[in-house]
Amino acid sequence: MKRKRPHDPQISGACGQALKEIFQLDKDAFAFFDWDAIYRELLEEKARLGYWNMGIDKTALIDFANGEDGWYRLLARREDVTFSSFAKLAGIERLFRTLVCAYMRQYYERLQRLYEDEHREMRPINESWIPESYQFAFEDTDAGRLWENRLEELQKIVEEEDVPGAAINQWAETAPQGLVVIAFRQHLYMPVFYSKNGERLPFTVKPVSLDAPGEANFLKDLEAFYDSPENRSIFVEIDLYL
Repeated sequence: MKRKRPHDPQISGACGQALKEIFQLDKDAFAFFDWDAIYRELLEEKARLGYWNMGIDKTALIDFANGEDGWYRLLARREDVTFSSFAKLAGIERLFRTLVCAYMRQYYERLQRLYEDEHREMRPINESWIPESYQFAFEDTDAGRLWENRLEELQKIVEEEDVPGAAINQWAETAPQGLVVIAFRQHLYMPVFYSKNGERLPFTVKPVSLDAPGEANFLKDLEAFYDSPENRSIFVEIDLYL
């Protein structure tokens, strides 16, 4: 025989479910909120989400909270949103923090979609837009002919090796000064060329090589991240292409 549960005055409605309705938070509690803590939490959430171009002002936040209630609808029990005693303050403030953080995310994402919809241009991908191989133009000089011979050696390595990364790196160690070669197999073009320290080379290449040191550093860092055993699980169901 089961013992009966004592009557809980907070539970009502069918099947013992708490009766919830659409309510607004009791603004009488807002004057006692820890607005400094709420403001810091919003700033931390903004930083976590990467909303670097979004500004938040604490005074404007307080004015916003005490303004119109149309920015949210809260399904709750009346006793959870009514400021009947200071014992309810922490719960009401916790609900407000959840609401205002969610509103910030929706507000930012809505404006972001509006901006992207206005500036986005969609085009079908045409394979002819992407050259199938590098195109070099060498100067008619001794240096140009030296580079032409060395790059022909590199082309043979790429064509003959199944996984040419190690062979390319070995070739790069004996290459003439001024050119950095990155053999990242997930890149559409392999290897990728970078003019070290912006040095002028006796040839031009299309598609263009990496122009800034930051581009080459990013590619090296990404290659190291991709090849790290610690990160292999990330790419089990994800394909990475550059």
